[in-house]
Amino acid sequence: MNIKKAAEYIYSHSKGTSQGLCARYVANGLVNAGLKFNRQPSAYLYNLELPVRGFKKISLIWYSPVIGDIVVFDRNKFHPYGHIAMWTGKNWTSDFKQRNMNPYKNQASAGTATIWRYVNG
Repeated sequence: MNIKKAAEYIYSHSKGTSQGLCARYVANGLVNAGLKFNRQPSAYLYNLELPVRGFKKISLIWYSPVIGDIVVFDRNKFHPYGHIAMWTGKNWTSDFKQRNMNPYKNQASAGTATIWRYVNG
């Protein structure tokens, strides 16, 4: 799989505002880049899928994004599906180009964030 190809695909297909389809857009980028995996109906479920597909959990301490890194926000009472986005080298992108890693207007409402980096390839 070519993770940079996934980042390029996600960035070029994303919109200006959220479409409520973050998991679909990130999955489409990964498929386009050649990754074979089980699509998940909700973003938070990628915390279970990514580690068995060649992604390694990255510490948030002293974190510096690398193209292709994926952030998964866990679900919570405010966001029952969680959120997923990829660092494209320009910004965090899901179904839209985000201003920050945390996409929510109320930043405190986000679930726990986990960063995943593709290491098998």
